[in-house]
Amino acid sequence: MLSKLHTRLTFANVVSVLALFVALGGSSYAAIQVTGKNVRNSSLTGKDLRNNSITGADVRNRSLLAADFKPGQLPTGTQGPQGTPGTAGAQGARGPQGEPGAPGEPGEPGAPGATDVTTKFSNQVAVPANSSTNLIDIQCDPGQKAVGGGGFSGGDDNLVLYQSVALPDFPGTPTGWRVSYRNPTAQERSAGVMVVCVAP
Repeated sequence: MLSKLHTRLTFANVVSVLALFVALGGSSYAAIQVTGKNVRNSSLTGKDLRNNSITGADVRNRSLLAADFKPGQLPTGTQGPQGTPGTAGAQGARGPQGEPGAPGEPGEPGAPGATDVTTKFSNQVAVPANSSTNLIDIQCDPGQKAVGGGGFSGGDDNLVLYQSVALPDFPGTPTGWRVSYRNPTAQERSAGVMVVCVAP
């Protein structure tokens, strides 16, 4: 009889038996909660997360770095105060000697030197106290020209030289020299003039 029953088992019988079990068991099911322990480390990717689903509450405070943000997203802080200058570094080693430069172009020939140079001094002239001298002049010998000159006071620093010029005034060829002094002291002083002359 059992073998006869087994041979009569059809697809419709199986479906009806499964429906009976579902009806008796109801619609309950076992719920499984997935935690971090159930996920293998470093296995999730960005594709596994829903867009715009991660918020600040899901990120540990002060754990993100500047490299985690796109350039230009973080605000620039204010410039800090200037630091103290550092100490001067040690002097570097001397470099190798450079190559010699190219020879320069030959210069223009100079003017012929003077054949006769003389310096003439005048007699010292009195400079009254608290006053100025008259003009003191000296001339070169005939045929010479003056190339420089000045005053002399015998080392008396109390006198003030306030004029020293060639004679005659430009544009003529100078043939002498002129000076004048001022004496700001209460005593009479003395001074003179000198000229440097050359013969062509």
